[in-house]
Amino acid sequence: PSSTSSRAPAPKPKPAPQPAADPQGFAKLAGKKLRKSEAPRVIQLPPPIAQGLQSSWNRSLNPTAVEQGGNVVRNQDKSYTWRQGKPGTKEAFAPDSEDVGKGQTLIGAGHTHPYDDGTTATFSGDDLSSLVTGVERLEVLQSGKHVFVVARTAEFDALVDAAYDHDPQSGEAELMKRIEAAYTKVYSKATKATQAQYAELATIQVCREFKLVYYRGQGSTLGRVE
Repeated sequence: PSSTSSRAPAPKPKPAPQPAADPQGFAKLAGKKLRKSEAPRVIQLPPPIAQGLQSSWNRSLNPTAVEQGGNVVRNQDKSYTWRQGKPGTKEAFAPDSEDVGKGQTLIGAGHTHPYDDGTTATFSGDDLSSLVTGVERLEVLQSGKHVFVVARTAEFDALVDAAYDHDPQSGEAELMKRIEAAYTKVYSKATKATQAQYAELATIQVCREFKLVYYRGQGSTLGRVE
């Protein structure tokens, strides 16, 4: 004779809890001598930075796509402020490294990637290579609801120093070309429908090869990707 089991079905395993954001994570990225292996797994953008970036995004499709952005500065009391910049163009935003208030220190630049068709996309090769010669420690980016951060590390700083020491005239420019070539090698495989996906893969490859650290998320909480 057959029998029916009265046992309840096995419960589904609960997803592993996400690590909490490091309360000093953003400050660590903004500082120097941070080794990539010591970069936090989850960071929280300071409210003024998250709000400033969102404000830039709100202006980016008004009514057509124009990149917006500004500077991330640290105040004397170690708090952070967003300094809104002038509008860019449909293709680019040029930060003004001179736009720093009294007692403030420039630690980063931010911009948006708006597209008229609603596409969202991460950093370009030019965005990443600009970290070679810029004084910024990090770049922040918003595209739609998605927020991205890429930051220098002690290992990346060593690559920049070595490039300059090898050739003070053109060493840094050559390193920038290498970064852009590494990005293009991946991104060139994209079709129009997969450009955002390949921008992500290209950014990961550059960060892996050149020892940058990369975060992605929505709102102000970002998890480390590479």
